[in-house]
Amino acid sequence: MKKEFFSVALTFFLAAGTPILTMADDSGQSASESKAKIGDIIDKPNEVPGAEQVDDLITNNNLRALSGSLSRLSIASQFNYNGGTIEEPLAQDRPNISAASGNTTKADLDGAISAKYNIDGKNSVMAGIGMRWIAPMSTGSLNNYAGTTFDMMNPYVQYQYVYKWLGVQSVLQVQGMQWTQADYTALGYGQAISVDQENMYQVGKSRLSIGLSAAAQYNFFSKSTDSTGADLASSQSVYAFAFAPIIEYQLSSKVNLRTLVNLFTYEHYLSFPGTTDLVHDGIYQSIGVGVSITRDVFVYPNLQFLPGNIASNLTNVGVAATVNVF
Repeated sequence: MKKEFFSVALTFFLAAGTPILTMADDSGQSASESKAKIGDIIDKPNEVPGAEQVDDLITNNNLRALSGSLSRLSIASQFNYNGGTIEEPLAQDRPNISAASGNTTKADLDGAISAKYNIDGKNSVMAGIGMRWIAPMSTGSLNNYAGTTFDMMNPYVQYQYVYKWLGVQSVLQVQGMQWTQADYTALGYGQAISVDQENMYQVGKSRLSIGLSAAAQYNFFSKSTDSTGADLASSQSVYAFAFAPIIEYQLSSKVNLRTLVNLFTYEHYLSFPGTTDLVHDGIYQSIGVGVSITRDVFVYPNLQFLPGNIASNLTNVGVAATVNVF
C-alpha cells in the first residue's frame, strides 16, 4: 500500500464556526468577566474560541498532536523516517517486509506539510504538499535507483474532525490528492481520495489504552498503457483499506510504550477479474516508545517486523513524527 496512504489526502466539509463575540445573556455573568474574555480574544487573535475543549475530548498524546495546533492558523506536518534494518539502520536499502504496493526498497524520509485553518474547536481544513527524500543518511551514490533523490509532490486538501464517542477519542481525516510523483504518474495514477480514522480508548483510570487505526483509499487513473503500449492494470491499485489494532501503556505523562499490528490490509488491482477481488498484504507489527515533546509535537521511534518471521534482516527501523507550529 502506498506510503502516502496514512499520511497524505481531502474534500472540504465545512461546519459552522463559533462566533467570536456573542450577546450578553441572563446567566449572571458579570460585565468584568465578559470584558476579560473579549480582552483575551483581542490579545490572542490567532486563538479559536472553544479550542480548549479539544484537550478535554482528546487526552491521548499522539491524537492530540495529530489533531493539530489550537490556533486559528498554523502549520501541520507529519514525517516518517523509514530506515534500513537493525543490522544496518543507516543503509540505503530497506526490505519491503509487507510486500505492499508502492513501498520503495530504499530508505527514505517522507511526509507532508500543510497550512491548517481551524474553523472552530473541532473542525479544520488543510492544504499542503507531500515530500520524499531518498536515502537521506547515505553518503554514497544510490544503487539500483533511477528516480530523483528529493521530491516535493502530491498536493492535497484535507478536512479534519475531532470528536469523542462512547469514551473513544477520535480524529477523522478526509483527503483528496493529485498524484504528481513521477513513479506513480508513469503508472497512470491521477487522483486519490482517502479516509483515515484514528481511535483510542483509555481503559478506566488505568495507564492502558487500546485503539484502532482504520484507513481507505480510492485511486483514479489517467492512462491504461505506458509509453511502450504495455498494459498497466497489474500495477494500478484501484482501492485499498487497512485496519490496525493499537495498544499503548503510559509510562509517564510524556512517554508511553506503543505497538501497532497491521493485520488487515487489502488491495484491489485493476487487473483483477472481479470488482471485489482482493490481495492481502503481509502482516507486520511496529513497537516503540512514543514521546510527547510538547502538546503539538509527538515522536515515535520504532521497529517494524514480521510477527511470524522475526529476523534481524527483516526488522526495519523507523521514526514517525507529528509537528505543529504556531
